[in-house]
Amino acid sequence: MRSVNRILIGVGAASLLAVAAPTAAQAAVPAAAETTAQTAVRPVYSAEWGPFFSFGRRAEARGRVEVEERKRRDWYWDREVVWEKKCHRRKGVRHCKPVKKVVKVKKWRWERTNRFTVTGVLENRSQWRDRKHGCAWATFKVTRFDGDVSYETFRNCGKRPDRYRFGGRDAKLIQVKVTKGGRHHPHHQGTWQTVYAAR
Repeated sequence: MRSVNRILIGVGAASLLAVAAPTAAQAAVPAAAETTAQTAVRPVYSAEWGPFFSFGRRAEARGRVEVEERKRRDWYWDREVVWEKKCHRRKGVRHCKPVKKVVKVKKWRWERTNRFTVTGVLENRSQWRDRKHGCAWATFKVTRFDGDVSYETFRNCGKRPDRYRFGGRDAKLIQVKVTKGGRHHPHHQGTWQTVYAAR
């Protein structure tokens, strides 16, 4: 009789495990989905740019730009007006009236940002001993959505093509100017060429 009871208890425990396992698995799915919803990444742009040349075509720059859009929850504090009932007693009688009150409330909104990567090749076709014009320069101008502007500069004073790479976030416009110059600074002649423009 004891062995029969043990068998029945074992079967009952196995049944409970079989029922509990799918329930636990289903509970884990919303948590994973919520994590994915908090940060979503999708590629929005990938293309070759260039070639762009300096005046006289003594310097050449070309490459590739890739942009990914990131969507995430941005939490912030906001103020809301609520009405509360405030009561007091006067001569044994309870008097109540609504009172306006400002409270802090935590809210969230979807924030969209982008991350970009620019890779390129800079070629120099100068006369190697020319101190004033012996180097090829590529100057990148990155304009962000908030209006902030930053620059990245690359130099090649050798005979072989030189590769470079840089990246950032929130780029509204990426432009490049290819020029000649010495070893310490470029000559800022030429025009800005568009590498990437957000749609």
